[in-house]
Amino acid sequence: MILVNKEGNSWTASLRFSESGGMYYITRGWGKFCRDNRCGIGDLFVFNLVGDGKTTPLLCVCPESKECSELLSKHLSRKRGDIASSSR
Repeated sequence: MILVNKEGNSWTASLRFSESGGMYYITRGWGKFCRDNRCGIGDLFVFNLVGDGKTTPLLCVCPESKECSELLSKHLSRKRGDIASSSR
């Protein structure tokens, strides 16, 4: 999955499910996200899950789904730009 902050920057992370605890955990990539965003112990985040079921899901740090939809559009347009640049 992809974590996206309010500025639209993104980090690739993994989501794991613990059957014994019945909980999801963000694993690989979480530490880099926290370092880059200067997270401190006790900081709280609200994530909105954004996706269409066909592409990699995004977890957006933002209070409103409208903002997350805008972040999704920005992220997808950046990805298209990266693909166009690399194919040249």
